[in-house]
Amino acid sequence: MKTVYTLYKKFYKGLTLPIIFLLVLNACNSIFLVLGKEGLNKILTHLSFASLLAMSISVIVYTILQTVYELILNNSITYCALPPMMKNSFHHSLVNSNRKLEEEGFYIMSYTQDINILIPFCFRFLASCFNVIILNGFLFSISLFLPVILLTIIISTNIVVTYLDKRINETYGLLDDESIRYGGIIKTTFQSIFLTLNNSVKSECKKSILQKDEKLLKIENKIKMMEAVKSIFFEGQNYFIPIIISLFCVFALPGVNLVNLLYIIFIISSVNQNMSSVFLAARQIKRSVPIAEKYFRYIEECENNTNKNIHNDAALINAKKISLLKNGKPILNNIDFTLHEGEQIAVVGQNGSGKTSLLRLLTMNEAEFSGSLTYNLKTLGANTIPCLWSHPHIFNISLRDNLVFDKSVPDADIMQMLNVLKLAHFVDTLPDGLDTVMDMNNLTVSDGERSRIALARILLLTSDCPVLLLDEFSRNVNTEIEDLMLNLIFVKKSAIAAVTNNISTAKCFQKILFVSRQDGSLKEIGKDCIAERIKAVR
Repeated sequence: MKTVYTLYKKFYKGLTLPIIFLLVLNACNSIFLVLGKEGLNKILTHLSFASLLAMSISVIVYTILQTVYELILNNSITYCALPPMMKNSFHHSLVNSNRKLEEEGFYIMSYTQDINILIPFCFRFLASCFNVIILNGFLFSISLFLPVILLTIIISTNIVVTYLDKRINETYGLLDDESIRYGGIIKTTFQSIFLTLNNSVKSECKKSILQKDEKLLKIENKIKMMEAVKSIFFEGQNYFIPIIISLFCVFALPGVNLVNLLYIIFIISSVNQNMSSVFLAARQIKRSVPIAEKYFRYIEECENNTNKNIHNDAALINAKKISLLKNGKPILNNIDFTLHEGEQIAVVGQNGSGKTSLLRLLTMNEAEFSGSLTYNLKTLGANTIPCLWSHPHIFNISLRDNLVFDKSVPDADIMQMLNVLKLAHFVDTLPDGLDTVMDMNNLTVSDGERSRIALARILLLTSDCPVLLLDEFSRNVNTEIEDLMLNLIFVKKSAIAAVTNNISTAKCFQKILFVSRQDGSLKEIGKDCIAERIKAVR
């Protein structure tokens, strides 16, 4: 819980009064539910159906207060805006959206939602525990066995549901593995088609496809079966518990009348809901705490780097005597790299020579290096170095938020940028246009479209920053789109460094730097030497 406390102290300290108020309101509401009926019954004793009327008033007041409680909770805590530091971090991730950086913590803000709901789930966990204690205290006053029976059923059911959730996730992992292995099956299939066309083994192709279908079918059926069992346990407890408790009350508590029985069942339903909230919150907290810890490490690294990486030189980026080792092997060896305003630099080299590692280092995504790396933040206008990676990530938020996040940009300007990049038709095909949530599981977005969306995002979000780094940005587009992207970049940015092994692309830049795979050096070469130097790639 130390991480939760750190998160609260750092970002949510202003919520202290709302949290205390909601906890008190929640506890008072539960106390009123268990004591209000008896108090009202004494006041209304002279009326007909006093017991039924007292129960009805108690339940109605409890429901109204619970609704007010939920509204305040959602507005002030659950759906509160991201703290400024989280916004800055998410902006950082949008500008540098490389999926491969996720494991190193840089891409941590793809998990913003998990971090931002950690405090609300901790609050729900605490509030639900209060409710369970208060309501079970009332049931205990009626009979010792009522809370015992109830808690036994609920805890057992949630343990089974949690276990099934884990198994379902593991099985989905098998399904993903099958999808990965599908590459091998496709290869076999195409080989088989080739053999078939040559009047060879005709059954091989059919056999490969059937093997894949059979494996996937078994996994999918297993998932469906476990989902069905989970649903039976999860939904079934809402029906089993009232039946079991009713039978217990009828046979073990013969003095209980219908009104009291209904009242007990309502309280038991409330206990059931709160216990389910406890288990749900516990699962979410378990998932979110490691993510929050990773986020804090990332923030700490950024804060530590901010002061020591600033210079006032003319160069926007200045790297001196940089050396980088990976697995004991030298990747970059005592290199110097500077990027001034107005420079257009192409970085070429054989595969594995360290070109992308250089970009990762320049964007502060390589921690273990020696040498000096500084930035002219005054001229840059930002502490984020924008980079268009070869595999940019599209976040599971609306297309508009993917492009501009919380920056105020008119839709007309967004569409103008998309139109220049020939993405207007793509937007027209989306069900809700710019408001469409970019769920990659349900949308078909080509790699070329991803690259252009990421470029539009960088240009819209970092219009005040002259620098742009590029990593094989044209890998997924045709020549026409590449020329279009390159011309737009040259117009919008005044300091560009691009990693590429496309000779025609490299020749569009003013200066060519070659990274040697043999000795890790970085040297300027002429445009006529590019093909000869990177011939091992071709």
